[in-house]
Amino acid sequence: MNDTYELSLIGIMAFTLILAAWLWKSHVNQCRLEKRLADLRHQDQRLSRMVASLPEPTFAIDNQSRVILWNTAMERLTGVPATAVLGKGDYEYAVPFHGERRPIMIDLVNHWDDAIAGRYSDLLRQGDLLVAETITHTPHLDERYLRIVAGPLRDESGRIIGAIESLQDITYRRISLKVLEGREELLRILVAHMPLAVAMCDRQMKYLYYNQRWISDLGLPDTNHIGRSHYDAMGSTLPDHWKTQHARCLNGEAIESQAEPFTRADGRVEWLKRIMHPWRTSDGEVGGIIFLKEVITTLKKAETDLRLMEHVLQNSPVVLFRWLPAENWPMDYVSENVNQFGYSAEALISGEITYATLVHPDDRSRVTREVRQYATGGTHHFHQEYRILTQSGETRWVDDRTMIERDQDGRITHFIGVVIDITERKQAQQEIARRQMFLESVLHHAPDAIITLDDRNRVVDWNPGAQTLFGYTPAEAIGQSLAELVTHGDDELQSVITQNFRAVRTMPRMDIAQRAHQKLRYENRFGIDWTSLKINAMFW
Repeated sequence: MNDTYELSLIGIMAFTLILAAWLWKSHVNQCRLEKRLADLRHQDQRLSRMVASLPEPTFAIDNQSRVILWNTAMERLTGVPATAVLGKGDYEYAVPFHGERRPIMIDLVNHWDDAIAGRYSDLLRQGDLLVAETITHTPHLDERYLRIVAGPLRDESGRIIGAIESLQDITYRRISLKVLEGREELLRILVAHMPLAVAMCDRQMKYLYYNQRWISDLGLPDTNHIGRSHYDAMGSTLPDHWKTQHARCLNGEAIESQAEPFTRADGRVEWLKRIMHPWRTSDGEVGGIIFLKEVITTLKKAETDLRLMEHVLQNSPVVLFRWLPAENWPMDYVSENVNQFGYSAEALISGEITYATLVHPDDRSRVTREVRQYATGGTHHFHQEYRILTQSGETRWVDDRTMIERDQDGRITHFIGVVIDITERKQAQQEIARRQMFLESVLHHAPDAIITLDDRNRVVDWNPGAQTLFGYTPAEAIGQSLAELVTHGDDELQSVITQNFRAVRTMPRMDIAQRAHQKLRYENRFGIDWTSLKINAMFW
């Protein structure tokens, strides 16, 4: 019996030891499990804080499409707190973006649907990630451009337990891009229509861009040259020194050529102004060359013509003035040959001397009055003659032909005058007038009859000698036929005078007077007989 008892006691003790050992092991495992759970909870909390603090809006769903993550950035973007969506399914996460429950891009990660994918423009698959851009129109988000990246959510063993999606608000970038695209399009339009030939080449001198003016000005075939070598396009027409300049430009040097001749493929020579400027990549390296070319052939010809005109003008007696419509007529241009009057162009243009001070004091008020009348009368040009004073005080006569410049509103902006010295002509006119007066005095006091006839033998002038000889006053004689006036019906005498007049008219013209003499019998109005008449005839 004792043996039986001892065996029972030993069995109980063994069981107790085994149970204690199991309990201890269970306790240790429980402690380890609790520590592991605590660590996992800590890691989960830390991961949740990390995800919550991500700058990009992020949310995740499980395999039952229930929201398991909705971070702070997502709350800020949508205005929806995490507590309102966590644990919810039935596409609750789509409402803030589309205003309705429906599958969105995160649902494509594990369940592809072409219809849903078709809603996203430029949807790309990068490994197991999906990338796309979309636009929202909800009241809270207004119109926002979002870049979306979605991918599978895996556990530690790699098993897919859901999906995660992050969003980036690219509204500002897209708006900036639209602005840049608009500016680029505007720039393209401006470049396409600008009066310069423009082209852009890379470092291999292949065309990246050119406008139509480039083709027409350089005489290139009107085909697509994008990607083609500039040297192949130009062929033999490309001057050798241009290649040297291209190399310098590709080393970072900007080059400008003011004017040089260029022979086109069709043989025509054009004058070009060229600018070559290196363009740089985002890292600052030279990416190629921008070319600007302007055909200045017309300008070059105009410059040549202008130099010729200036040469002719400076060596002619004509002085060109350009006055302003202000008191005393200040000038903003005068040709250099104004020095023939003793003045310098600089002194006149600077305002040191005004044009009004050049005009002779005795003519100044008349000239001023006439200019004012012409200006207010709406005329476009006028003519004046007046005197001016040279720098040395000498009086000179000038002929002034002035054109009035007006703006589109009719206001006078300038007077442009062409002035020529007519002093010698005036002096010659005065001499002619003096001689005329002298001749008239001689004719008036000459004892001989001096008669002037027109081509019809009618009296134009009748001096006192003629009045004495024939008895007719100038008022009675002028306009009458000389033959009828002095013959009183004598047909024979009238025929002789008429024939004599015709004979004188048909004589060769000479610088000296042509004379015809004829013995005639006639009578004057008082019946006095004269036996002879000598006629001295001169052409006029």
